[in-house]
Amino acid sequence: MTPPRAASTERDVLRVGAVPYLNAWPVTWGLGKLSNWATSSAVPSELATQLTSGAIDMALGSSIDAMRIDPAPIVLPAAPIASDGPTLTVKIASRVPAERLRALYCDTDSHTSVALATILLREVWGIDPVIESFDARCHKGDWPESVLLIGDKVITDPLPADTWAYDIDLGEVWTRTTGLPFVFAVWMLHPSRADEANAVCAVLDRQQRANSMRFESMVAHGARDHGWPVDLARRYLSQHLTYRFDASHRAGLELFIAKCREHELVDADRTLRMHTWPMGV
Repeated sequence: MTPPRAASTERDVLRVGAVPYLNAWPVTWGLGKLSNWATSSAVPSELATQLTSGAIDMALGSSIDAMRIDPAPIVLPAAPIASDGPTLTVKIASRVPAERLRALYCDTDSHTSVALATILLREVWGIDPVIESFDARCHKGDWPESVLLIGDKVITDPLPADTWAYDIDLGEVWTRTTGLPFVFAVWMLHPSRADEANAVCAVLDRQQRANSMRFESMVAHGARDHGWPVDLARRYLSQHLTYRFDASHRAGLELFIAKCREHELVDADRTLRMHTWPMGV
């Protein structure tokens, strides 16, 4: 258990961790220039550990981790990473049809995508394959029959197209079957900084809006820094992902959490600690 922090002051630095992928760029670009914000990056699974240990005060991390880590973080209803259809970067690549999957080798970078894959494979295809951890970043040699991959590497280091006959975009399947967006990542604030939640929400919302107003410049910088073709990066950030947290996004997140409880992927007695933010604070 992380010891409680002293009451925050205006001089406190907010240590912020975010995913290192292009998908976070519309929210995180420019945050490091803010006064009293110190930013760092790590893959989603590592951010959860950093937030739990107290190494950071806030993380843009896997939404399911808000239901798993202690102390329970405060979920901020501002600038999430979500999809409302195909994601392009959260996919199962397989040599066999989904209904014939017996084992799924899952990218260790994310927890939410593994849970989403488990739910969809059970509910849509009626199968429950063995889930195996798979470090796609360090893998050498032959690939498994079926893999779940996330992040920029899906685009910048793609698997051989002639090897993978089946391509399943998890965001697309979720929205097709539920009619709702899927929230992959949320801002989670350590409870010791709870008194700053309104101010932090306002900063995140303002930053996302500012970045949307300089979209072409943001895309150019993001594509260069992450190794994406500019045209594809533009389409990805404008057509495949969303950064709102409206009623439909909240409904999508709550449905995902409910399904995680139903499938025993999180503690059934635990609730999501969601902050209520009065817009315009």
